[in-house]
Amino acid sequence: MRTEFDNVATLDLSATELGGGYHGAQSPTASTRLLLDLLRVSRNGDLAKSTDPEVDALDGVITRPVLRSLLAALRLRDASTIHHVRRTAMFATGMARFLGWDGVALRKLEIAALLHDIGKIGVPDHVLFKPGQLNPAEQELFALQHHVGMDVLQACRVHQEVLDIINQSNPSFDSVFHTSTELSLGARILAIADAYDSLSHKQVYRTAKTHEEILSILSGSAGTRFDGNVVNLMNRWIQAEGPPSS
Repeated sequence: MRTEFDNVATLDLSATELGGGYHGAQSPTASTRLLLDLLRVSRNGDLAKSTDPEVDALDGVITRPVLRSLLAALRLRDASTIHHVRRTAMFATGMARFLGWDGVALRKLEIAALLHDIGKIGVPDHVLFKPGQLNPAEQELFALQHHVGMDVLQACRVHQEVLDIINQSNPSFDSVFHTSTELSLGARILAIADAYDSLSHKQVYRTAKTHEEILSILSGSAGTRFDGNVVNLMNRWIQAEGPPSS
């Protein structure tokens, strides 16, 4: 199930946009240096004033060099996460296309899915790569990655609607003041796409879940963490087009 925007999800994630020393790197890279390089990228990128067709090719949502730099940094930080965000982007846009979305709206959702975990770049190694469940202190530290990611994306001048989708799809955003039906539809789709992909793949602390198990988990949180209507949409889409590719 590929989308018309596969040229984004399958960009050559070379590290040439980042600082020296990253070429061909495959192992986890220190978060501090990556963050500093991303700040440099954000200072050099100018979405509004650029006249380069290559830079402006992504519908005014984000410049292509900045997107490439962000995804390259994420790949260098944690290779498994880049695979996750690509699958999540394909999953989210697949559901949206099933609803009839197209054009810039679909582009914004895909970019949001690709960048929703960018804050993991700032998570310390002992938390990001811990082979097991996090303790409460580590969970609190990991939760800060959302705010780190939002700060990086704002500095990189990512479109505000993309920021809103990412922010609203974050679990900590959904509280007693925000039920799932009050969130934007893009955020509700992304939340389910993100959760489904995570649950359907093996993690260091648990095995992968089946579609039936995932559907039960998502349905159990309908009305609070997830929108039950979007859960049903997801199930209809999978029945019509088959399960997401791994």
